[in-house]
Amino acid sequence: MAMLRNLLKQLHGGLHNVAWEPGERETFMSNLVEAHAAAVKPSLASTPLPTVAVAEAATVAAEQATAKGDIETANKARALAQAMTPAPLAPEPEPVPAPVQDRFAEVSRVAQADMDRLQAELGRADASRRQLEQERQGLATELERLRRELESVRHKHEEI
Repeated sequence: MAMLRNLLKQLHGGLHNVAWEPGERETFMSNLVEAHAAAVKPSLASTPLPTVAVAEAATVAAEQATAKGDIETANKARALAQAMTPAPLAPEPEPVPAPVQDRFAEVSRVAQADMDRLQAELGRADASRRQLEQERQGLATELERLRRELESVRHKHEEI
């Protein structure tokens, strides 16, 4: 901000060498200060687009200078008006096609649902495996008991 003040002071001093109508230099400087302040901090602007006000004032000054026959001043005012005219707005960027984004999202959602389903099936299969292992151990124990009992019955039968 200090740099801007110094630049404006130097410009103001240099403008004393230009032939101005009474009040024109002050109007120009106040418009310039307004435009710079708005560029640095938009909340300081008293108008939404202060550069438009500067461009309009320069256009009027160019017309007045032309009417008086001061071609040099008129050309300078026209150049200022042209410089302060806002640039055209940039075109809107083309949107990314939604179907492509939606298709990827759908594929991802389906894949995640399939993974969740497979994880649940894996959990059930692991529980079934543990249950079958317990049943196998129980059957092995029962088989061993039955073999001993059969051996005992054979042994008793042979003694008879």
